[in-house]
Amino acid sequence: MTNLRIFLLVSVVCASRVWAIDSFTDLASYLDTLDGHTAFSWTDFDGAKKQVRPHELMPLGSGFKLYVLAALADAVGQGRFSWDDQYPIVEHYKSLPSGVMQDNKNGDLFSLYDYAEAMIKISDNTATDHLINILGRSAIEDQVKTIGNTFIDKNMPFLTTREMFKIKWGSPVEIINNYIYGSESHRRDMLATTIMNTPLSNVGTNGISLEHPSYIRDIEWFGSTDDLCQVMRALKEKNSPEILKALSQNVPFIEIGPRHWKYAGFKGGSEPGVFTGTYLLQDHQDQWYALSVAWHHESKNVSQHIFFDAIKKMLKIIEKVVL
Repeated sequence: MTNLRIFLLVSVVCASRVWAIDSFTDLASYLDTLDGHTAFSWTDFDGAKKQVRPHELMPLGSGFKLYVLAALADAVGQGRFSWDDQYPIVEHYKSLPSGVMQDNKNGDLFSLYDYAEAMIKISDNTATDHLINILGRSAIEDQVKTIGNTFIDKNMPFLTTREMFKIKWGSPVEIINNYIYGSESHRRDMLATTIMNTPLSNVGTNGISLEHPSYIRDIEWFGSTDDLCQVMRALKEKNSPEILKALSQNVPFIEIGPRHWKYAGFKGGSEPGVFTGTYLLQDHQDQWYALSVAWHHESKNVSQHIFFDAIKKMLKIIEKVVL
């Protein structure tokens, strides 16, 4: 729908001013009033785009797990793995919540699809780290390069969640700075030595708050809202029923049905100071779309209520125009 127009017919009170949002110009102006960094991309897979700062650097939170899902789908498609292949829970692949699989016993068996579904549905960090380790870090890095990402260098090496926790919240500041300012090869060496040898139990002991933003533009996974839309497009084009099933398990603020969407998938991401939300949508004319919204602030938490309220309003107006 190349002539797609989206109107946000809502009023937002901000800084004692009432914002009537009924165009993308109004939306951009409103996003500018929010503290921190905001971005928005709405993509019709026929090529039309509506965007606000679509190429700005954004920490992705668990949005990065879409790249892991893509790497798994390719590995299965190439015949190197099967969705039904069983792999055990391994102690040194366990991470911290979100998720529940860290509570499973070592040796408990789960299929690759089980790990993938938990990674997407409940953003299970332990499931994610098992997949990264099973596939190999380089497979995820290759996927980032193949699909495309505006900030490839900042994603190298591609961290597991366990590594991220141990660097940010389990290491002295000098180690953190050593990692941030080191070359890529130096960072890889650190992951294989210093960080690997840091106990997960150290997390929360280095004096850096787990409740407030910390190094979110230095130690994270990175991309733009346009990048996230491109990942969703790549996932759709892999023509995998398992991918579509995993993405559809937990989709907020969407209705499926004759008067609504034919299909919807979703992956969100968050940590203190960071929110992302990315949708894959199909209408009843079999047209596909992606929507990605991101907001972060380097020094203070951002409001989950405001973020999700904005997404709900965007989706409702999009539905009025598209469906």
